[in-house]
Amino acid sequence: MRFKSVHANLLRRFGRERKGAVLVVVALLLFVLVGAIALSVDLGRAWNLDTQLQDAADACALAGASQLDGNAGSRERAIEACADQVLQLVENRQSFATDDDGPIVQIDASVPPAPNPDIRFWANLGDPALGLAPVPATDDTDANFIQVTVQSREVGFFFAAAVGAVSSATPDAIAVAGLTSAKCQVPPMMICNRR
Repeated sequence: MRFKSVHANLLRRFGRERKGAVLVVVALLLFVLVGAIALSVDLGRAWNLDTQLQDAADACALAGASQLDGNAGSRERAIEACADQVLQLVENRQSFATDDDGPIVQIDASVPPAPNPDIRFWANLGDPALGLAPVPATDDTDANFIQVTVQSREVGFFFAAAVGAVSSATPDAIAVAGLTSAKCQVPPMMICNRR
């Protein structure tokens, strides 16, 4: 009889005890906390990698567009300017990819006639609102725009994978640039401030 009453007392005391309530709440919210960490850390790394890839594509497109003057050899000069920008002037580095492709952002800037899937030239960009598709450039005189595609890189997730979400992301980037003149034949103006 005494054995039963001791266990009954322990069960009643355990039922009234409130000191471990925080542990239960933390255990229930742990999944939410890890999810918030996954959003801030893992997705932040993916967005930073996407920004670094987009910066490389933008720089290459701007360097290439500076050569699209409509003269003979402008597409080849544009690809060479992109290659110079990628390989010599600035190393476009990334810090967040977890694949084994190294820290340099890769853009295939090989000079024709080698196949070049990363750089394309357009005569015009069309108008998606009107259903008009872009028109590819056929020669150097109608190459008005350059499109640069950066090869996608993979960033692995740790926290998101721990909560059962996606385990990685593979951002890529595309940039389009053209060379146009905003004002032509404007007389130069000069202001002198003499005292």
